[in-house]
Amino acid sequence: VCHLWRAPRMAEDDHSTNDPSSTVSTDTSLTLDTLPELEKFIDVDEAVLADDYTDDVAGSSELERTAKYCRDCHVASQRLYHVDALSRVCTSLEDEHSFPIDLITDLAEDDDNDVRRSIAMQMDAFASCLARFSDRLDQLNAIKLLGVTFMLVEDDCEEVIEAAENACSVVASLLSQDKQRSLLLSTLQTFGESEEEEVRMSSAKILGSLAKTVGLDMTKSHVLPSLLNLTTDEEFRVRQTVASSICETIEVLDSKTVLDSVLPAFMQLSKDSVWAVRAACAKHIVRLVQAIPSDQMLVIASEAFDPLANDVSFNVRTAAFEQLGPLIFELGSLEVPTIFVDYFTSMAESSTSSSALQQTCAYNLPGVALALTDKRWFELRPAFSLLAASLNWRVRRTLGCSLHDVAKIIGRDNAEKDLLPVLEKLLEDTDDVKIGVVNHLADTLSIVGSAARLSLCRLLTTFNSQDAEKIGNWRIRFALAEQLLPLTRLMSGAATAEFIVPILLLYLDDAAAVVRD
Repeated sequence: VCHLWRAPRMAEDDHSTNDPSSTVSTDTSLTLDTLPELEKFIDVDEAVLADDYTDDVAGSSELERTAKYCRDCHVASQRLYHVDALSRVCTSLEDEHSFPIDLITDLAEDDDNDVRRSIAMQMDAFASCLARFSDRLDQLNAIKLLGVTFMLVEDDCEEVIEAAENACSVVASLLSQDKQRSLLLSTLQTFGESEEEEVRMSSAKILGSLAKTVGLDMTKSHVLPSLLNLTTDEEFRVRQTVASSICETIEVLDSKTVLDSVLPAFMQLSKDSVWAVRAACAKHIVRLVQAIPSDQMLVIASEAFDPLANDVSFNVRTAAFEQLGPLIFELGSLEVPTIFVDYFTSMAESSTSSSALQQTCAYNLPGVALALTDKRWFELRPAFSLLAASLNWRVRRTLGCSLHDVAKIIGRDNAEKDLLPVLEKLLEDTDDVKIGVVNHLADTLSIVGSAARLSLCRLLTTFNSQDAEKIGNWRIRFALAEQLLPLTRLMSGAATAEFIVPILLLYLDDAAAVVRD
């Protein structure tokens, strides 16, 4: 029952004729052949698509009408509309006996890629319908649905394959452990031995996603061994998929199994001859470290990260550095080695051609500062200054959006010394940068002393007053208007009257209604 193979595709009818005496117009037949394709690019009223011609099939149920047009409708766009609606129609069914598994199977074998893609994308919804009917596992329809899912996994359309792969874990939840072992995992093991690279890739991807569904015991006994067998696959794309999937099993495995089985496989893949495989390992290094006991975490993190950070491939190094911030945060309860901090601050020194690393550094700065605490802020100070002076406005905007978080972490003295000069410059930056600072201005100023607060408030009376009579950059003025009330809570009555009230009166007559409101 598990294996429901799609029938071979039928060749398209040839409407042309080789008979020179024929009076049939070849041009006309070719034009008609193209109509189904042209329908995809024509806007059709949804009411027309949804029209099920109820009067023509009086007394039929919604499912029967939907099935009729899924099978028989010759207007491609209208037919696809009803195929897309099939899972919604199934939600109104009362029991599993009315579940249209035969229709789903037929549509999964359809010649139209769009129809098969639609069915594949609804597989999880179909599974949810079956789960609603009964708490009983191993329903016949559930087993058949698994067969349809596997059939779609072996499709030749990438979108169909991906949707089916994603649905496997949901369908698997409808099966008992015995059926998971005998039908699900055995089939995936067969897929892993397939001669087709794409099928082996699907096997690896699905195995990783199944760990949470099948649980610890079956992951250790079936899922993990199958993945480990694929770590030496001759095709690098299979090994690349395994590098990602093997890290998904970590979430359910015990630390001993991670150390004994997963870690050696990860280290082997991280030294693969193909950079794409090593990059896949780099992207999942944080997940690996999270599963390591704290007494071994620093050593293993260093052993795994150092080679990737110094890899000959720019793509691998970039993938590793993108994970460095979260890695340091994960090590926050420990004494983070200086080498990791040096790696992190080196991202701020990236040239303009590698500004993506600068942006990654700016984005992760608050988390790294929190992990290191204010006592080690001095190690991050040079990187902070470089980021604030970056030529890339996106880097400066990212930094500006997090100034309030950094201020809370490093404390008043460091904030007044290092952050306030940067804040003043960013308030004079482009609107895209400035708005990130203004949105959290009160939170930032709540950290510093009253004298520093007053010096910054003087800037507020001048940095946008000339635009109040224009719509212009109304978003900046709107952002500042929302900060006026929180700012008054931080200031004395005299300071409020001197700095805040003039802005308030000015904005009451602003050209933008949203600012006035």
